[in-house]
Amino acid sequence: MVRISKGNENRLWWQIGRDFCVGLFIGIFLTNQHNMTQAINDVVDPVAAVEVVDPVGVANAVVAPLVATPVVVAPIVAEAVENWEDGIDFEVDHHSKWVRGELEVTKGGWFKYERETKLQGLPIDIHQKHYCELFSKVYGSDATNQVNVLLDHGAGPFTNLGKRFSCDYEGAPPDVKGLTDRQVVAVDPLAPMYHGILTQGKVFNTLRTAYCPSEELTKCIGHNTVDFAVIINALDHSKAPLAAFVESLKTVRVGGISCVYTLLNEASSMGGAGFHQWDFKSNESSEWIIENFKSKAQHNVDNTIRPYASRIPMHVDTEGQDLFCYKKIDQVPP
Repeated sequence: MVRISKGNENRLWWQIGRDFCVGLFIGIFLTNQHNMTQAINDVVDPVAAVEVVDPVGVANAVVAPLVATPVVVAPIVAEAVENWEDGIDFEVDHHSKWVRGELEVTKGGWFKYERETKLQGLPIDIHQKHYCELFSKVYGSDATNQVNVLLDHGAGPFTNLGKRFSCDYEGAPPDVKGLTDRQVVAVDPLAPMYHGILTQGKVFNTLRTAYCPSEELTKCIGHNTVDFAVIINALDHSKAPLAAFVESLKTVRVGGISCVYTLLNEASSMGGAGFHQWDFKSNESSEWIIENFKSKAQHNVDNTIRPYASRIPMHVDTEGQDLFCYKKIDQVPP
């Protein structure tokens, strides 16, 4: 039996502990090296790269027919997706103050009317008139058969279409007067937060929005399930607005309509604050252009969707705003 002095015993235990720690460190280092190598392989994997730069933002989609110049589009999508969440607090704070009537603009004029009307669950007249005139223009007297389900995506706490949609108002085109009491579906990616705002504000008589990002509409609404889709002053707040609009066309049946009512060049006006990362504008040919605020890369929406959607010319009297509407003429490629 070998006796070990107290000093040597302590030294032995120190050496054992040191060797254990060194071994543990080497094990962790090698594991991390493996993970880093795998991550690098994943990044350069050509299949994964296609999904990362998907210009429409829809996982596993066949994107070739949608974008003519993917090299330009790729950095826009990555940039928007990375920064989008930074604007959530700004948006929620704005709507919280709006519901409570704390915003100065809601204390008089048109914005006072808008707030009071939405709190009653009624349609906003300017949008009601635009879309009823649109239905008259496209469908004529058959509008009452053609328009039954309307989707408002990016609706915020309240839809602009009211709890039920109707064209029975003074001055409405006669051929759409019978279009009344139609189904409205409203969705928004921040719906859970908006529910909290409305409950705290004791607002219980409106159509509350359901959760759904516009980029994922078909997961929530399905394909070919609505007659009319619209997003009002919100598509430029999206992670990937082209993706969101293409999704809206997928939810609309063939022969149906999808529209975007928008402020022009709002990202530039807002200096890129919050969700304002995209400018919408028209080119010399009156085609709808989406431009990333930071990179300045552009999408020509009309060219992108021409195989399955045709532009419906619409006029908006309000300066600095526009209404881009398209009739679906064929199924959108997967």
